Amino acid sequence: MKILIIGNSVSSLVNFRWHLLMAWQDQGYEVVALAPDVTEDDRVRFAGINVRLMSMPLNNTAINPFADIKLLFKLYQFIRREQPDWVFTYTIKAVIYGSIAAAFAKVKHKAAMITGLGYVFIDQPGKRKLLKSLVKPLYKLALCTNRLVFFQNKDDQNLFVNSGLVQAKKTVLINGSGVDLNHFQQTPLPDATIFILIARLLIDKGIGEYIQAAERIKRRYPQAKFLLLGGQSTNPAAMPWDVIEQAVAKSVIEYLAELKDVRPALSQASVFVLPSYREGCPHAALEALAMGRPIITTDVPGCREVVIPGENGYLLPVKSVEALVTAMESFILNPQSIEKMGQASRRLAEQRFDVHQVNAVILNAIASCHVG
Repeated sequence: MKILIIGNSVSSLVNFRWHLLMAWQDQGYEVVALAPDVTEDDRVRFAGINVRLMSMPLNNTAINPFADIKLLFKLYQFIRREQPDWVFTYTIKAVIYGSIAAAFAKVKHKAAMITGLGYVFIDQPGKRKLLKSLVKPLYKLALCTNRLVFFQNKDDQNLFVNSGLVQAKKTVLINGSGVDLNHFQQTPLPDATIFILIARLLIDKGIGEYIQAAERIKRRYPQAKFLLLGGQSTNPAAMPWDVIEQAVAKSVIEYLAELKDVRPALSQASVFVLPSYREGCPHAALEALAMGRPIITTDVPGCREVVIPGENGYLLPVKSVEALVTAMESFILNPQSIEKMGQASRRLAEQRFDVHQVNAVILNAIASCHVG
C-alpha cells in the first residue's frame, strides 16, 4: 500500500507529521511526501525514515486562479504517475486542490485534515468575506471526494457539518497534531515571571494585543519580561514589522526570531500566552503544556481545547487587552500559582495530546476503511 501526503511546507511535515510518517512506515506503507521548496538536504533527511520527499510549486498565501489551475494540473500529473492507494492532505490549498486532483486521478481512498480555518474564516468585512464565499464551495467540492475528514476541534467540525461542507459520517475528531511528550519534557520554572508568545507574526494571532498588554504591565511591574518568538509571514494578515521593531526598541518585548527548536525559549518562560482569534489546535500551546507551562489564551475555537479554566490557565474574550492584562497580573501577584497550573498543564498533555495517541486514531480510521 502506498500513501501520498500533501502539505504546505517541509517544516510542517517535520514539526507536525513526522511521527505519523514513521507510524505509516511501521504499518508497512510506502510513504511519499509532497511539499513546496524541497532541498536536497530535505530529501536526505526524509530518506532517513524511508520517506520519498518530492517538490511541488504551492504558494500558500497568493490568490491567483491561473497559478492554482496550474497547481491542480501538476498535482493531477504527479498523482497519476505515482498511483497511490491513499492521498492524505492538510492545510487549505493542499486539501482543496490535492483532493480534487486525486479524484480526477481516480484514487480510491482520500483523507483530509482540517488543521484550522485561519485567515479566511475569521469574521471580518470586505476581502475576507468575499474569500469565504469562494472557499466554501471549493471545500465542499473537495471534501465530498474524501473518505475521511479529520478535525482538530469540535467547533470546526460542527461548522463544516452544519454548513453542508462535509457529511458528519465522514468526520473524525482528533486532539490536534499531538505532541511528543519525550521530546518536550517538563523543565524547571525560572525565578522571575516571564511571558512568551510563540506564533507566526500575524495580526490574527493577537500579537498586537500582546504588545499592548505588555506595555501596560511594564508600567506597573518594570521587572516583568515578555518574549516573542515567530517568523515573519507573507500572509495578508501579517503583523506590520515596524510595530514589532518599535516594541523591541522601547524594551516592551524581546524578539527571539524563529527557532528550529523552541524548547530553550519555553524553558526561559513561566507562562505561555496566545491571544489568537481562531485556531485549529495551536501546536505551540501543546508544546507549552508538555513543558509544564500555564496557558493564557482566548475562548475561541481551537484555543479553548488547551485550557481547563482556573486549573491550568485562563480563557479570555478575544481582542480584550484589559482581560489579558488582568490574567498576566494574576501570575505576577501570585507566582506560586504558576507551578501548580504548570503541573496541571503537563497532566493535560499526557491525558489528551500524546502524539502517539492522536496518530493511533488516524491510523485506526484509515485501517477501518479497508475492513470488508
